[in-house]
Amino acid sequence: MGIILTKSEQGRKEYDNVMMASFAVGGSVGFLLLLHTYLILNYWSTVEYGALYHENIFKNYSYCEAWQKVFGSNCLLWLVPCGSPDPLEGIDYKADCSPAGLE
Repeated sequence: MGIILTKSEQGRKEYDNVMMASFAVGGSVGFLLLLHTYLILNYWSTVEYGALYHENIFKNYSYCEAWQKVFGSNCLLWLVPCGSPDPLEGIDYKADCSPAGLE
């Protein structure tokens, strides 16, 4: 036998469900925003995160340099989804290791 809810109790239950879903989605998006900001500032990708967590070969970059390497030097274009004016920008990097076979 089911429980019969009044309209106000039904509305409250729906409101609670919507709020719970909103907090879950907001928390997930907030976590991903913080994680990817951390990765950008360390000049890592998500794959490199596991490998470079203890030994960062890109430690020569400041946070500002890493941010500019990812988004480009023109701060007016950071939030505009367009390509880099220089297609070779971001290919060179300074790392604290020598290539394999050249040691």
